[in-house]
Amino acid sequence: MLATHGIALDRSTLAFWVGYAAQELKPLWHRLRQLLLASSKLCVDETP
Repeated sequence: MLATHGIALDRSTLAFWVGYAAQELKPLWHRLRQLLLASSKLCVDETP
């Protein structure tokens, strides 16, 4: 998508950004998981 706008980025740069974002979101994931597992009901949509 960036290449279509004339922006060239190395694959390693994009991989770093994804890893960095994952680390930043980890506390949110832990809290959400904690809340969901404490719930008496959990509804999921497993539609392929």
